[in-house]
Amino acid sequence: RINLTVYTRVWRWYKSGAPLVDFASPDILGAILVGRPPGNLLAELQALDKPLLAVDFDASSLGIDSFLFENAGAGVLLAKRLHRLGHRRVAAVFEDPRKPPEKKDEAWAERQDGFVAHWAQAKAPPPILIPLANRGDFSPAEAALRDLFRTPQAERPTALLIPSAFMPQVRAWAALQRLRIPSQLTVMG
Repeated sequence: RINLTVYTRVWRWYKSGAPLVDFASPDILGAILVGRPPGNLLAELQALDKPLLAVDFDASSLGIDSFLFENAGAGVLLAKRLHRLGHRRVAAVFEDPRKPPEKKDEAWAERQDGFVAHWAQAKAPPPILIPLANRGDFSPAEAALRDLFRTPQAERPTALLIPSAFMPQVRAWAALQRLRIPSQLTVMG
């Protein structure tokens, strides 16, 4: 018997219609849901009457125990850390504020709010915000970063904030740009 942990990449598979696992199986005792499930998956899981735990989204109003991170506080910590390291020019790949709430990554949006608020208090130039239109597609942000790093060295950001899920893409992108992490660019998620 197992407990099943379901996280963001699984949501993409679920949306594709591909069978994941038989959640109704007696071998599945319950599920830990990391990130808000898409569509009606949450309702489907609740209908199975198995224990569920929501991580990083609040489902307590649905009767599901929820474990939440202090994302705004994490954003403040990121801003403080970068400022202490001497960074003054920062780019950040964040949620597009024009997205409807149900399409936003709430955790990352809260982290963004904490970061931007503290960064403004630090009297540093405002961060260059690169909106992430689609959680699963880094290519528009990559194109914006490529343009940004074509600017003169003195105008380039020395630090980049990104959702952790995109860390491999950013490392590959930085290598193609011949940027050394962390000596030329600090990357935090």
